[in-house]
Amino acid sequence: MTANRRQSRAGTYLLLLEAKEPTTVTVGRLGCMSVEQGFYAYVGSAMAGLEPRLARHLRSAKAMHWHIDRLLGVTALVEIWAHRGEERLECRWARLLREALQQPMPGFGASDCHCATHLFYAPERPSFKWFCGLQPGGELVRLQAPEWLSALPPPASR
Repeated sequence: MTANRRQSRAGTYLLLLEAKEPTTVTVGRLGCMSVEQGFYAYVGSAMAGLEPRLARHLRSAKAMHWHIDRLLGVTALVEIWAHRGEERLECRWARLLREALQQPMPGFGASDCHCATHLFYAPERPSFKWFCGLQPGGELVRLQAPEWLSALPPPASR
């Protein structure tokens, strides 16, 4: 697969998770995290392919590799907000979200950048329309069950 083809499949995403009751979860070297009832927004990027990354997050049986894998084990995925494109937007999204939402665990999902965290918390469900309003441009899609990935725009042809 060429670099251009790989980049054309790239994208950035936000996983909107719901914790229905308080619990705790161990998140690798970060330690124990208190999970409060409410909503968690996790931002990530998939420069080698948006569909495979999102499909991995949707699977319940998988190796625990990333911080988010542990949190997905104790929460429900309610929506995915995705942007297809070559630009890595996860840190920009994290800067936008930190202004409006709480930061429940420093370092979560941000081991390969300088962000404080890529995980955010809100007691009430953040709206897709609100998040779109924060964007400095670009088209976002809202993915929901049961056809999670079918609403993704096709990869850009290069």
